[in-house]
Amino acid sequence: MELKERFYSSKQEFVFLAILILSILPFLILHYFNQPTSEDFIYGEETRRIGFVKEYKVLYKYWGGRYFGYILMFINPLYLKSIVGYKVITFILMILFFYMQYLFINEFTKKNLKFRERVVITLSVIFLYLYFMPSVGQGFYWWVSAIFYHVGLMLLMLFCIFYSRQSEDNNGKSKLLYTVLCAITIAAIAGSNELAAATILILMFILFIKSIFIDRKFRIADLFLAGVTLISVYYTYAAPGNIQRGKQYENSQNFMFSLESTFSFIFKELLTWTFFTPLLIITFILIPLLIKLASGSEETKSTYRINPLFSLVSCL
Repeated sequence: MELKERFYSSKQEFVFLAILILSILPFLILHYFNQPTSEDFIYGEETRRIGFVKEYKVLYKYWGGRYFGYILMFINPLYLKSIVGYKVITFILMILFFYMQYLFINEFTKKNLKFRERVVITLSVIFLYLYFMPSVGQGFYWWVSAIFYHVGLMLLMLFCIFYSRQSEDNNGKSKLLYTVLCAITIAAIAGSNELAAATILILMFILFIKSIFIDRKFRIADLFLAGVTLISVYYTYAAPGNIQRGKQYENSQNFMFSLESTFSFIFKELLTWTFFTPLLIITFILIPLLIKLASGSEETKSTYRINPLFSLVSCL
């Protein structure tokens, strides 16, 4: 507590909050100037021309297995030829993404951190994400990308919240409710994009192994969720459209090329992310809050007491 008061007074918190908010504000204002891409117009017009059901079948058969993402994509405001609607919905998606990050951080820190402290951590993560993602334009201002990728990320965070509550809740009805919500979320995640499908598969595998070998518990709910994950991921990857789309890429079946590219990318980006971004500066500023988080109750300590080597292997 003394360390926090020395390095991280309330006044400093407010100054840091103001800087973060002002840094993020331009990204929100830019939505006023956002314009659709040619691809956005194509999806809107094709849906108008042949109808929702037929367009959905065409995409799943010839383009990919994103069965949930395609449904969301049909909410395209350009179906109604509304440029204003396009700007408004991409703006709402960005706000929802920020809010979901807060809910995710809040779920795992609310017992130890104050509201203002949780907001500081959330804005810090958002700041780093916005300023050093490969392409903010393609990520947030492009309707198709925002629907396929950021909705998938939001759903992954939502799944973690539901799963945490399902694991901790001892009430039978609440436990059943959160299990069902987890299952629905898993199906939506797997159908958002292929990367999200792979991520939920790995995450569910880790949680299932943890339940059996670390917690020493065999939960029917985990077995059920593992089954939902396998079925959902299979439905995504087995789509005829993935086979058709894969033919467009020369090394689509070259495992060694993928493995080599993955590791070279990881080590290159690790250096970039660590030393050529404000990551170290932001981390240093947040040290008092992180110390407070780590020195909480025994329950909290057990949550965050993870071998760094295990975390690194999980990232790979």
